[in-house]
Amino acid sequence: MKLWHLILFLVGFVVPASASDSAVQKKNGIVDVPSNQSVDETVARLKNILQSKGITLFALIDHSGEAKKVGMQMPPTKLLIFGNPKGGTPLMQAAPSIAIDLPLKFWCGKTVRERSGSRTTARST
Repeated sequence: MKLWHLILFLVGFVVPASASDSAVQKKNGIVDVPSNQSVDETVARLKNILQSKGITLFALIDHSGEAKKVGMQMPPTKLLIFGNPKGGTPLMQAAPSIAIDLPLKFWCGKTVRERSGSRTTARST
C-alpha cells in the first residue's frame, strides 16, 4: 500500500464524505483533506484513529501555541508525528535514507479559502 493511500484511509475517517467541498487534493506529494471540524476536533479525531489502529503518536506540536508564548500570533496549527516501529524499522533497515521521511506527519491548521473564509485542513506527505 502506498503511503498516501494509508494517509487517505486515516484522514477519510476525519472528514465526512458527504461534505460537498471536501475534495481531497494531492499536489507535489502533499495530500490535503479539508475537515468540517475545528483544528482541535480534527486533531482529536486523528489521535483516536491512530490509537485504534495501534499506531504510536510520538509527538503533538502546537505551533500556534508556541508562537503565542513568544508574543506572536498565527492561525491554529498543530503537527502530529506518528508511526509504527514494527513497520518502519524494516523499511529503514532496507533503505536507511527513508528515515528522512519517517516518522510520518499530519499537519492540521486553518487555511484561508478565496470564497468562503477559512477552513481546517489536514495535510500530509
